[in-house]
Amino acid sequence: MDKKTLGIVFLLFAAGACGYAGAQRAGGGRQSPMTKLMNDLQQAVPRAKLSDGQNDKLQSDIAALKDAQQAKRQGQSVDQDKVQAALNDLHQIVDSGAFQDADQKQLDQDFTAIHPPQQ
Repeated sequence: MDKKTLGIVFLLFAAGACGYAGAQRAGGGRQSPMTKLMNDLQQAVPRAKLSDGQNDKLQSDIAALKDAQQAKRQGQSVDQDKVQAALNDLHQIVDSGAFQDADQKQLDQDFTAIHPPQQ
């Protein structure tokens, strides 16, 4: 298994675990915006044309968000700057043109749900 494939498998596992945990907390109903973003990324990554660098950064950003979710669940403090940096990095990767148009639109909607535009 090459590095990129292994990375995608890890990403799918991590995003799936986050999505499952989020669905369990929500009683299987509505997902949090962050969980929805991770689930949609999980579905879009296999169709994306990511460079090795983008794939590595995507993995580390997903891990940072997963760690933040875990810390929050455990009542620990969360470094909001680190979370925002990870979201910004993910948004840059999504906006890089590596994702298919339909995936791009869905992921942009997910980012908007997390951080609505300022009026």
